[in-house]
Amino acid sequence: MRFLFIHPNCPAQFRHLAAFLGKRKGCQVIFATVNPRPEWSIHGVKKALYQPKKFGEKNGFLRPLLDEAAHGQAVLSLCLE
Repeated sequence: MRFLFIHPNCPAQFRHLAAFLGKRKGCQVIFATVNPRPEWSIHGVKKALYQPKKFGEKNGFLRPLLDEAAHGQAVLSLCLE
C-alpha cells in the first residue's frame, strides 16, 4: 500500500504515524515537504522536496490564497514526476 503525507513542515504531527507505516511490510511511505532539513530521518519513509512559486508581495488579501495554490501546484508537479 502507498501512503503520501503532505506537510510544509515535516514530519510535524505525522511523525509517529509515518514511522509506524514505514515499518510495515508492503508499505511505501513518502513525505512531501518544503523542509530541506537533513536532521530528521524516519526509517522506511522517503522525503520528497517541493518548492512552491512565489507570487510577490503585492497581492494584498489574495496572498494567502495564492500561497496555498502555489503549494498545491508544486505538490501536483511532484506527484506527476
